[in-house]
Amino acid sequence: SRIDRKSIWRRPSCSRLLLVFLAMFLAQACGSVFNITYNLPHLSPLLSDRQEEHLEKAILLYNLIAYPILVIAWGFSVFRVCRPIRGAEDHLRLQRIVINLPLRASLIAAAGWIFCFPALLLGLMSSGEKLNPHIYFHLPVSLGIAMVIALTIGYFSIDALRQRLLFPYFFLDKSPSRIEGAFKLSIPSRG
Repeated sequence: SRIDRKSIWRRPSCSRLLLVFLAMFLAQACGSVFNITYNLPHLSPLLSDRQEEHLEKAILLYNLIAYPILVIAWGFSVFRVCRPIRGAEDHLRLQRIVINLPLRASLIAAAGWIFCFPALLLGLMSSGEKLNPHIYFHLPVSLGIAMVIALTIGYFSIDALRQRLLFPYFFLDKSPSRIEGAFKLSIPSRG
């Protein structure tokens, strides 16, 4: 039977896209919880009161600067698939975007975690006091492990949600594995 093009090119509802969008924040919250629980017993005892004050200011400043940029980048990545589809080429481009959402989420989140390290280190150094050498170990370890936790949870939760919530709208006529020009992560690569 002939497939109706209008049903193939339907747009997903905003609530479906909102769930995909919010999955990123749940993943980042899990990484942040680990980071905080690691730093309380390991990093805090190594800091003077002045250093602790400067670290808190650096965290606040970093969050005020970085998070709006990262949220806008992620929001743009997700919600741009909600616009009207104007033909086969546009449909193919949106299919690629949907396929690449977990990778894009990982790249955006990784940038946030990676730039956090120098920002917090500079904040600590701005106290003018000599840093305990163990800080150079514990700070990157806590951020690195938190990043891996957040990226793993984020990648797989966004992957699962896009398959369940978005694939029915974008892949009625063709399997996602047949879309050229999109990043595809195989099962062994995911491991």
